[in-house]
Amino acid sequence: MTYGVVYKATRKKGIFAYPKQVVKEVESTLDGTVKRTLIKTFDKVVANWESDVSFAARKFLRSEAIWVNVYPTGADKEVWHYVNRGTRRHIIEAKNYVPRGQSRPRLVFEWGGYGSYSPKTLPGGKYGMRGGAYGPLWFFGSVDHPGNEPREFSKVIGRAYQKQFNREIKNAIARGKRKARRF
Repeated sequence: MTYGVVYKATRKKGIFAYPKQVVKEVESTLDGTVKRTLIKTFDKVVANWESDVSFAARKFLRSEAIWVNVYPTGADKEVWHYVNRGTRRHIIEAKNYVPRGQSRPRLVFEWGGYGSYSPKTLPGGKYGMRGGAYGPLWFFGSVDHPGNEPREFSKVIGRAYQKQFNREIKNAIARGKRKARRF
């Protein structure tokens, strides 16, 4: 699933005598300022994560709307989805790692008991906190993960950037119209 910021505008028929200049200016703005700003904002969310998550963006220009979708990339992109959307209670089974002195695969955690872990993010799009676990290393064959509430970073970022996005697109359309009039 991708997340985006949308600009919707109504236009009168025949308003653009040279729509190519307008489209070109809007595409340039989306590829430049808009994508760069959104990706930078999403990157700030995962800056202190140990997982390899980064972001890319796609632009869409349609007659009914203009929008940019930001989506996770990198080896651990699924982690972004789990944190952003939340998870239900589930069992995690050890699969690959067999520690020295053990005969079966094990999950390895620092764990000092219940309450020894604090998250780096919170619901409502809050991020950038110190977090993690403390305590001795424990080896488990499986764990019953309690699940986590959705953080909804994408919604929070989209809402925060919406006004700036609309302003950028309106300005790009105005620049495109001015360029079109020169011809």
